[in-house]
Amino acid sequence: RELLGAMASQARLQSASHPGILECLRGGGAGGGEQVASEKVEEAVSLITRNLQEVIAGDQLRAIVSERSLKVYWGTATTGRPHIGYLLPMCKVADLLSAGCEVTVLFADLHAFLDNLKAPWEQLQHRCAYYEALIKATLDSIGVPLARLRFVRGTDFQLQSNYTLDAYRLASLCTERDAKKAGAE
Repeated sequence: RELLGAMASQARLQSASHPGILECLRGGGAGGGEQVASEKVEEAVSLITRNLQEVIAGDQLRAIVSERSLKVYWGTATTGRPHIGYLLPMCKVADLLSAGCEVTVLFADLHAFLDNLKAPWEQLQHRCAYYEALIKATLDSIGVPLARLRFVRGTDFQLQSNYTLDAYRLASLCTERDAKKAGAE
């Protein structure tokens, strides 16, 4: 609750430069359903694209939303305590869930461990549980539906042999130059 209060205070300070943050903190959103009416589609698309700098293939987005729930992925490395920098991503996750999207949050715990050992191996599970509880509590406290929110940990699949084999296969097919070029695009 303290974190949410601090986030709301910071949002009030930034609301002039980021219209929609206070609205995000108050909740709201579109309904679901397999075939949604045109009005609901526009409401969902409006929430999905709110406060984004750029929207690519808006017509495709509209078509998907009119047929089914949009599937969205957001990842974060669990390198330390969540801070005010999480406010804007949480507002976007709130928008997406309110729009009826299926949101998957990836906790990049292995990445956090390997990133200069910022998260000791023994703390990985505890830190992921802390992040999950905090994200759920924050979204729940502003009235965001959590039914379409799920969490995944990188170590759940990155330590399996088939993942490692795929990584080796990719490394044999892709040059360093090609990988850097793809990452820059």
